[in-house]
Amino acid sequence: MIPDSHKVDYLFKKVGYGLAATENSVNKSPSNESIFSPLLIRGDTIWIQSGDIPAIAPARSNTIVQSYSGESAITASEDKTSLSNRTWLTRLTDWVGPEFGTSYQINVYAAPAGTINPRLSGIKLYPDGSGKQDSWFFDYQSGILTFPDTNLPSIISGHIIYIEGYRYVGAKGLSGVLANLSTTGATVNSLSTVAYSGSYTDLIDVPTVISSLTNDVGYSRFVSPPLALHGAIGDRISDFSVDSDYIYTCIQSFNPSNATAIIWARIALRPVLSAVATSGSYPDLTNKPSASYSFPESLVWRVDHNRNTTNLMESLYDESGARFYSAINIINSNSFEVELTQATAGTVTVFFG
Repeated sequence: MIPDSHKVDYLFKKVGYGLAATENSVNKSPSNESIFSPLLIRGDTIWIQSGDIPAIAPARSNTIVQSYSGESAITASEDKTSLSNRTWLTRLTDWVGPEFGTSYQINVYAAPAGTINPRLSGIKLYPDGSGKQDSWFFDYQSGILTFPDTNLPSIISGHIIYIEGYRYVGAKGLSGVLANLSTTGATVNSLSTVAYSGSYTDLIDVPTVISSLTNDVGYSRFVSPPLALHGAIGDRISDFSVDSDYIYTCIQSFNPSNATAIIWARIALRPVLSAVATSGSYPDLTNKPSASYSFPESLVWRVDHNRNTTNLMESLYDESGARFYSAINIINSNSFEVELTQATAGTVTVFFG
C-alpha cells in the first residue's frame, strides 16, 4: 500500500509546484523535482500569449512579462489571519514559475521595513531552508509565500519579507481567440466545394456539352480550339480538352440559317492559393516591407528604423545564422531595443506593418 506520506508529497508537488513526484520527500524535495505535470487551466484564465514568454527571464519588463527585482521587489505583507510570520501576501497573481525556465524561480529576502533594495542589503532565504527545518513554499498562482516547515528562519523576527520574481501580464482568456476562429471559419466555409477539391465535377452551372455532332448544313461547323491546344487535340472534334492550366469546353449553337460555329470557352482549374489564404498570418505574406540590421557583440541591440510605426515583427539571428528569441522594448515609433542575457553578435530582420 502506498504510504500516506507519499500521497501527501505527491499532492504537494503536483498542486503546489505543478511538478511530478519522482521520489519521496526524504530523498527529493519539491525544489529538486524537474518534470512538469500541469493541472487543468480554465479557458477564461489561460495565458494565450504564454508561448511568447522568453526561456530566459528578461532584464526589463515588457508587454508579456513584468519584472520585480532589486528596487522594484515586492514588499509582502504579513497575513494576520495565520500564525505569526508564517504567511506573507504579495496581493498579486499570475507569477511566472520555473516551468518556463529556472531563471523564473522567485527570490525571497528578509530585511527591515523600508528597505529600498533587499537584494543588496537583505538576507536571502532559500527554498530548502538553512538546514534547520525552516524551508519556504511559494504559490505562483496566488502569489502567497508560506513557511510550512517545522521552524521559522530566525532572521524573520523584526524583519519583513521581500520577493523578486516575474508576473505574466499578457492577454488572457479564450473568448477573443474563439471569436476570431469563428469569423475565420465562416469565411473559409463560404468557399465552394471546388475550392478544396479542384474537381471539374464539383463546378456548378457549367455549359452543356454535346456528346455527338452530325456535321451537315443544318448544324454548325467545327472550328479549331486555340492554337495552344491544337497539338493536344489535333484535327478531331472534341467536347472538351485540358492543358496544364485550363479546361476548354465547346459551347455549341444551332442556327440553321447561318450555321453558327462552335465556340471554345476556357474554364480555369482550381487556383493555387498562397499560404496566407488559409493562415491569415502576416509572416506568410510575400514582399513585406522589411529591413535588416547587423550588430557587433553586445548585450543590447538598438534598432533605429525611421519607419514611424510600432506595428512591426522581428526575427533575430546570431552570427552563425541560427534564429533565436528575445524580448524587445519599444522606445518610440522609430526605434526599439533587443536585450540579451549574454553579449552576442548577429542580425535583426524587421518586418514593418
